[in-house]
Amino acid sequence: MNTCIGWAYNIQAYQVSGPNWSNDVAFDIFAKPAAPATEAELRKMLQTLLADRFKLTFHRETREIPALILVVSGKGHKLKPADKPGDPSFKTGKMSLTGEGATLGELTQFLSRELREAVIDQTGLTGLFNYTLDINAYVPEEIKKSGGDGPPLEANGIIAQAMQEQLGLKVEAKKTPVSMLIVEHLEKSPTEN
Repeated sequence: MNTCIGWAYNIQAYQVSGPNWSNDVAFDIFAKPAAPATEAELRKMLQTLLADRFKLTFHRETREIPALILVVSGKGHKLKPADKPGDPSFKTGKMSLTGEGATLGELTQFLSRELREAVIDQTGLTGLFNYTLDINAYVPEEIKKSGGDGPPLEANGIIAQAMQEQLGLKVEAKKTPVSMLIVEHLEKSPTEN
């Protein structure tokens, strides 16, 4: 539910503070607009659906939460500016990702989703970039041999090292103020069609 609410309000799932069950319970939501709609219009429609069917009410506030902050390393970043405008491409592979004409926002969204914690861009870099992050060379052999069933990858260890060496971005763990959507009410059983 938190992911759904986050998409509806164009925020990350970690910015949604809901009931304990809202991050564990999944729903199938099937909805179709009457006519072609923009992404902003679809988000607004989902907001209405959440309010009507799930009785969602909320307020916003700023809270200080633990986060991983991306900053440019002392030696400078290694991101290549995209040479031509167009639709961004963001692809993931086995322990790697590639952005072509992509923003750093897409990178932080992906990392937030995969690491299940807040990743916030404070590099000050804007625009579209080409970049590749491949952590395979940094993963210990016992994790590779276990087929991914070993201990979880530490964001402030393996991933931080790869990001600094390959992208010139440093990962700093610290508490930071974040705008949050605080759920006041959310029905676990939505109303019928």
